[in-house]
Amino acid sequence: MKSLFTCLIGLAVFVAPVLGMAASKNLQLREIVKLQVAETGNFVMHIAQPGDTTCQSEGKMYYVFKDYNGVTERGVNALLSTAMTAFAAGIKVDIYYDDATSACMTKQIVLRK
Repeated sequence: MKSLFTCLIGLAVFVAPVLGMAASKNLQLREIVKLQVAETGNFVMHIAQPGDTTCQSEGKMYYVFKDYNGVTERGVNALLSTAMTAFAAGIKVDIYYDDATSACMTKQIVLRK
């Protein structure tokens, strides 16, 4: 019985994040052309090609804010360093975001070659 309980808890730990990601949308192979960083550490990525038209600025702005879309303060820092790396090196990214608001709050950035 204890091993069944442990198995169910383990399954919940691994399945919950995947289910959370399933609700998000993504853009693939986008180039970050501008980063706006606020004094709070929150930031906005501007992309070259239009994305989701429900997002601000014709789908060219994607926001990363602490405590939105499950992003922690450490998450904001990690996402910012990933975005800065992509921007500086000209690497295209996949952006995973929530389109529930026009801010299109980003939760994950994937570097792509």
